[in-house]
Formats: sequence, structure tokens, C-alpha cells
Amino acid sequence: RLEDNEIFHQVGQQLDELLIVYIFDSAWFRGSSPRHEAPTLGQYRCQFILDSLHALNQRLKAYEQRIVILCGDPLEEIDRLITQHDITHILRSQTVGLHENRQWQTLKQQHPKVQCDQTFTHTLWHYDDLPFALSELPKHFTSFRKQLETLSLRKPLAQPSYLPLALDHTPSIELVLPINQHLPNDSLSENSGWHKGGEPAAHEHIQRYFSSSAPSHYKETRNALEGQTLSSKWSAWLSHGNLSPIQLMQQLKQYEQNHGANDSTYWLFFELLWREYFQWYALAHGKHVFTARGLNKAPVRCCFYPERFKRWSQGATPYPLVNALMNQLNATGYMSNRGRQIAASCLIYDLGIDWRYGAKYFEEKLIDYDVASNWGNWQYIAGVGADPRGGRHFDLAKQTQQYDPKREFILRWQGNAHADEPLDSLDAADWPIL
Repeated sequence: RLEDNEIFHQVGQQLDELLIVYIFDSAWFRGSSPRHEAPTLGQYRCQFILDSLHALNQRLKAYEQRIVILCGDPLEEIDRLITQHDITHILRSQTVGLHENRQWQTLKQQHPKVQCDQTFTHTLWHYDDLPFALSELPKHFTSFRKQLETLSLRKPLAQPSYLPLALDHTPSIELVLPINQHLPNDSLSENSGWHKGGEPAAHEHIQRYFSSSAPSHYKETRNALEGQTLSSKWSAWLSHGNLSPIQLMQQLKQYEQNHGANDSTYWLFFELLWREYFQWYALAHGKHVFTARGLNKAPVRCCFYPERFKRWSQGATPYPLVNALMNQLNATGYMSNRGRQIAASCLIYDLGIDWRYGAKYFEEKLIDYDVASNWGNWQYIAGVGADPRGGRHFDLAKQTQQYDPKREFILRWQGNAHADEPLDSLDAADWPIL
């Protein structure tokens, strides 16, 4: 995005020429292990990113700039650009991704003469704004919320008045991604709630949302399993940087001034605070966000049942609501927050599978995948992260009665198709179950 993006203001003050680059890491298109043969980046999220890049490129034309899109090993690609253009400065958005931060440190070690800077573009506050050191991040969300919800927020930045001259660069090969990039035109619209990626699409959605009465009823409708206006649908544009949380807070405050504040408008802020907490949580705990024990010292079961995982991921368990949720996810790249909790609880507690396999599957499938929110929430449900209660096991029958009492969602997403089939085809002694 161009608006509320400190990087574009920094480059205007520091540089004479500028090369704007986005690199698709080739590792995103490979399975990470024999059990994870699927790519990290699924086709729906890939398409959303491509939409976002195209929209940014269109906006950059007004500055006589453009974005160069590459695919490969990021360190190798950046090393080539440094050598080819005698690069002196590299600027990036601060990220909480463990792999990306390791790449960043390696890059700085390999090129000590290049000035490498980063800035926060995805959080409500910067590091220096926090009332505690990162090493003292509260263990639980409630303490974090109480310390931060009264802190003042800066105003969002306008788009830059100008950008440095474009550095002449022509990629030697045309971008080819090892994934199906072309999806049906309606694939991201009615079923997912997200129309397309990009800053203009994000602002259209926000204007439409705050022009309605939906913010005043958010708390009552947010747990619905689907519905265009029943939840905010901000997350995809937030996770891909098309919007900043500061921009959303400005819109929310304006809405409250015009229409009044209530529990629902506060709950929108509350959810942004949860997102904020997980960003700092991931940055503070690093590799422990991805380990089976998480922040716990006690050992946990790390089981994997291939048949059960396949049934869960393909919507073929004995649990119709879970099946419907997984079918929705696979078909659209979307699942509601309540749905994610239900599906996660089922995998962990009803199927007995290591929570990390579910988190990895969501990473591939979700359009709005955010490394901090996804892995932090899975740890929360598994009881190895920020949940003081030690995990959340949902009663699937109760959840069905509460959120799909007429079984309309189950019917729409064919949750009953495999519900009568046994969960396992073999018993404990590996004999076929007849």
C-alpha cells in the first residue's frame, strides 16, 4: 500500500533512486516435509497477493515507478540485485516471521556495507511505544490489553507526495510461478467475503462496512459461520498489508463519533488488540511459536494419524459441522473465526493429532493467513500458548446446536456426505474395521 506506509516516506528522504521489489520465495511452493507435501502458499492466497501487487503497480504509475516481481531464493535474488545495481540501502517492513527474520540477519551479515533498515507498518504501536520490554511481554492477553488499550495512537500517514526515480531494472525472465495463478472470477467474492486483493479494494470494503450499521452489531453477529456483513472481513487486507490497523482505528473512531460507541464497536477494537498481541507474541517467542510444546515446559503428545488427518482436511470425519467448515475452507480460502476454533479443537482433542499439522494446513489454505495470528491461535486452542485455561476443547454437538441449529450451513457445504463413515479403517492392532 501507499497510504500509512512509513517506508515510502523514508525512501523519499534518503535515496535518489529506488527499486521496489517483491519476491515470491520458491520455498513457498514446496512441501516442507514428507508429511507436508502441499505447498506453503495455496492458490487462493497466491491470487490475492498477485491482485495486491497489480493494484500497487497501478498506483505507482502516478509516481513513474513500478514494482519488480521475482520468484526464487530471496537471499540469492537480493544478492544479485545488490551486485547488479550497486545497492547501498535496503528497507523492508518489520515482520514477525521466524524464517524471514533469519533471512534478514543472514543478508546483513553477507552485506555489511549495505545499510539495512526496517520499520513497523503492520501494528498499532511501534516497539518504542510499548510500556514494557519485549522480553517482559505479558503471558496472557488480558494483562496486555489492560496495559495498551488506553495508549494513544498516532494518526495514519498520507500517501507520499513523491518517490525517488525508478532504478532501471528489467528482469531477465518473465515471472512464472509454480502454481495455478488463474482462478474463477467469482472464487474470492460471494463465498469468501473478500473480493480481491489490493489497496483500492480494501478501501472500498472499509467504506462499505462503515457506511452500514454492521459495526454497531458486530459483537452479536461475529460468531456466525458465514455472511458478508456479520463479521468485519478485514483480515485478508490486513494480513497482506493493503490496510494498516491504524487506518481501521481511525475509521472506527469516526464511526463512533457519528453513530455512538457501544459494546460492538469496542469489540472491533478488542479484536484488533488480539491481533496486536499475537504480533508481539510471535516476535518475542520466535521458534517456540512453532514447537509442539510451545511455551509449556511439560511434554505434550505429538501424534500423527495419516488417515484421520486426511479425513479432517478433506471434510470426511464423523462430525458434520467440521466437515462443512473444511469443505468451505477448501473451496473458498475462507473460514470464520468461530469455525477455525471448532475445526482446531476437533483435530487436537477429538482426533488426537499434533496441533502443528492443522496450523500448517491453515497456512496453505487461508487467504488471510497471518503467521502470528494463525500459529498463536492454534497454540491457544492446544493449550501450549497464551491461554491461561490450558486449551479449549469444544463440544461439537453443542457448537452445532448453537451456531447451526437448522443445519443450513452443514447442508450448504455438504457436511453430511461422509459423516456415517468410520473414522478409522483399522483398529488398534491394525486389523481392518469391517
